[in-house]
Amino acid sequence: MKYHLAALICGLIAATPALAEPVQDPATDSCEQSVYVPAPAGYDFTARVDRWGQGNTLPDLTGQEHVGKVYINTLPIFDPADDDENNALYLFANRIHPDTRPVVIKDLILFREGDVIDKRTAEESERILRSQAFLTDAAIRVVSRCHNAVDLEVIAKQSWTLVPEIKAKTSGGKSESGFGFHDSNFLGMGSRIAVAYARDIERNRILLHYDDGNFRGTRHALKAHFEQNSDGFLRDVGYSLPFYALDTTNAWGVNVRSKKALDYQWDLGEEVHDVQSQRKGIDAWIGTSRGLEDGVAHRRIYGIAYEDNVFTATPNTFGSLPPDRRLIYPYIEFQRIEDEYGVGYNINQIHRTEDLQLGRALRARFGLSVVDDPWLVFEGRYFDTLRTRSRKLFQAELNWSGRWNLSNRKVEDTRIDLNLDYHLGQTDDRTLYLGLNVTDTWNLSVEKQVLLGGSNGMRGYPANFAAGRASYRFTAEERLFTDYSLFALFNVGFVAFLDAGQVWQKGAPTTDVGFLSDAGLGIRLVPSKTEKLRVIHIDFGYPIRKVDGVTGGQILVEVKGTL
Repeated sequence: MKYHLAALICGLIAATPALAEPVQDPATDSCEQSVYVPAPAGYDFTARVDRWGQGNTLPDLTGQEHVGKVYINTLPIFDPADDDENNALYLFANRIHPDTRPVVIKDLILFREGDVIDKRTAEESERILRSQAFLTDAAIRVVSRCHNAVDLEVIAKQSWTLVPEIKAKTSGGKSESGFGFHDSNFLGMGSRIAVAYARDIERNRILLHYDDGNFRGTRHALKAHFEQNSDGFLRDVGYSLPFYALDTTNAWGVNVRSKKALDYQWDLGEEVHDVQSQRKGIDAWIGTSRGLEDGVAHRRIYGIAYEDNVFTATPNTFGSLPPDRRLIYPYIEFQRIEDEYGVGYNINQIHRTEDLQLGRALRARFGLSVVDDPWLVFEGRYFDTLRTRSRKLFQAELNWSGRWNLSNRKVEDTRIDLNLDYHLGQTDDRTLYLGLNVTDTWNLSVEKQVLLGGSNGMRGYPANFAAGRASYRFTAEERLFTDYSLFALFNVGFVAFLDAGQVWQKGAPTTDVGFLSDAGLGIRLVPSKTEKLRVIHIDFGYPIRKVDGVTGGQILVEVKGTL
């Protein structure tokens, strides 16, 4: 009787949740108790990866392990153990910032307690978390192992998400301003809201925005975007179940968009012509896939699209109007994505982990419209990253879009963009970056242009200085990644750059300014406590080749997604 009672008590104790988790003792092949110790607030996410994406990001998982417990560890924005961050202001920010709710993190990862887990699933879950604007970084690690069971810790570094929008941008002699706010983790639920007023070189706008990529934990994506502008409006609403993971087998979506705006034409950095456009569009689609097979995801998307484009003259319309266009077409899209990824840092960000797509990705869409003239509508993208060896990274991207008129057998409004990026690591903190962009068009619609100058490249010249229908731009940058952190808020880097390029008119009624070249210095500030993909660029550019209308250099201050 005593033995039965003891066994019953032991069974109840074993079934009671506790912080003590089993780990395997290799000497006895049995499991003993250990205490789960969460990762500290100052956890270094870059310590476990190679800068160029060649290091393993997780302990080996054979694919035979079952998930025991999943611990969600949301790290605070500021680290109390860091002397630079342990002050009253930063600790107060930790207290008032709404923490990301653990259920939001659990709904994003691709595994649950009791599931069979492999390294690929864990790594893709990491990438999904790192793609969220409300997290500055994320990692998954094994904290306990017993036979074929593992306990996992999901480490999510929170970011300060309620950001006032005070915009003051100067680019190529043109100024922009604005104010408002956005919150990419509203009430800790992972949704994004924004309210703003902005003035740029083309229009004034009032903006309202909401989106949630995992609406109510359903994997559904909801988006609503509204703008009231000085020259029109924009309304964009969509609801979808996307291919949220490589192994996803079904997807669908619908999007409705309406926009009224002035389309501007530029020459020598000045507005010379505009056209009032009103565009309406509806896109509904379903997608299917067999999931991930032999390391590749093949997808097919079947949809129907409606596009209506109407153009009217304004007092500033001095050229011909584009013809109105109406297209209604079914389409099919093919996608092929290779499951090859790496994790690095100090490539396009500063001291932040970066997910590198190392495999090839292809997207190609074809549609047929028989309204008015018969059209074959096409668009697509090809991307690849080639690493020849450590410290070298080569990226290639090709985008294309356009229409083929089946009546006269001519392409119209067709554009191709080729981007080549090469990174050569010289030391642990210096990189030589070389970039080439080539753009060409055929029978481009008259309201569109290819531009260089200011934010469009060629940093020593005014914004939109060179205009035409084809261009190339070469950029060389010497990048310095420092360990300095400005107020513990910004990671700091420096660049020295050289730009060279040219725009070809190809019949466009704009000035041929010929070959352009410039050089300069820049500062890069990467916010370390707010959402990713925001890099503050401060560039001082000076033209090497002098042209009429350009005196002195240019100062550019803007926010981009990468270095």
